[in-house]
Amino acid sequence: MLLSLARDANCIDVGANVGKILSSILAAAPDGRHIAFEPVRHLRESLMRRFPMVDVRGEAVADYTGMAEFDVVPDLPSRSGLSTTLALDQHWRTEKVSVPVISLDEAVDDQSPPALIKIDVEGGELGVVRGAERILRQFRPTLAFEHQKGSSGTVNRKATDELYAALHGHGYRVFDMDGAEQTAGRFMDCYLRGARWNFVAHS
Repeated sequence: MLLSLARDANCIDVGANVGKILSSILAAAPDGRHIAFEPVRHLRESLMRRFPMVDVRGEAVADYTGMAEFDVVPDLPSRSGLSTTLALDQHWRTEKVSVPVISLDEAVDDQSPPALIKIDVEGGELGVVRGAERILRQFRPTLAFEHQKGSSGTVNRKATDELYAALHGHGYRVFDMDGAEQTAGRFMDCYLRGARWNFVAHS
């Protein structure tokens, strides 16, 4: 997928964490304008040092603009997320912080149309997609996203159905990383069984 990007493709990394995917994005599209969102402070500061050419931002991404509680998991920061969408095992040690929240439609202007949006937000995928309706409609970027049950094992069938419906409603087809297209039923089955959790959607 990354190899298919043009050198000047613009990309958005939502939930950049330690920058593993961001590093690959930069290698594939070194001339693009890239935005990375990472609300966990020490991760964000590390990204800013390592990737000075990237617009690194501290907002969480959802379908609204404002402030929200964000659960930071100090022992495993990659599991951190918005308190309203995160499903953590009760044994995880967490720290609640207040973070700014923004939608992609609000954050991204028409001067840098994205070719790829990567989403890894620990349960908040539906909010990210709902907050990017203009971007999806205008620019048709490829989406690479994670969707799985939280570490608590909590099942959210409604959010899974609504995520697939939101993508389908924008004319997107969903595939797993082996290239198998997902019907609504297959997507739900992958979610319930934990058989797949990384997906690609494109129109």
